[in-house]
Amino acid sequence: MEETMQQEEKLAIEETVEIELPVDEKNEENVDIVENDEAVEASDEKSEQKEYSDSVQKGINKLTPFVNLLKDAWIGVSLFIEPEQNQLEAALSLGAPVVELHTGAYCNASVKDQEFQLQRILDAAKMAVELGLECHAGHGLTFETVKPIAAIKDI
Repeated sequence: MEETMQQEEKLAIEETVEIELPVDEKNEENVDIVENDEAVEASDEKSEQKEYSDSVQKGINKLTPFVNLLKDAWIGVSLFIEPEQNQLEAALSLGAPVVELHTGAYCNASVKDQEFQLQRILDAAKMAVELGLECHAGHGLTFETVKPIAAIKDI
């Protein structure tokens, strides 16, 4: 049933915006497509969050036609990435106007390492804005960890 629903979602998006989404057929059953009135998010639902967020730079050739189709259809594109310079540069080269910085390493860090992880997010958010990207952040946030993230002016 879940596979049928994903196929229906994919077809509904294609009909609405008159594009064919380039999904890798051998992994088609693993792709989760979420849509709303303004954007589409496609992700490998079986990947770990860190693995997925680290894949933008590694998968730039595979993502390029997908991102271009969505942009050409005036569908918002946001990439979920690690707070790292190479990931930001990959997002910029893909032409994605929005990035979401993965906060999982910060949220899961020991007290000793949490400040380092927060600084990574601060630096990446600043760099994103300097590159002209809209910057969001999330995943794994709790009542205890959200306040420092929400206080970052570039997010």
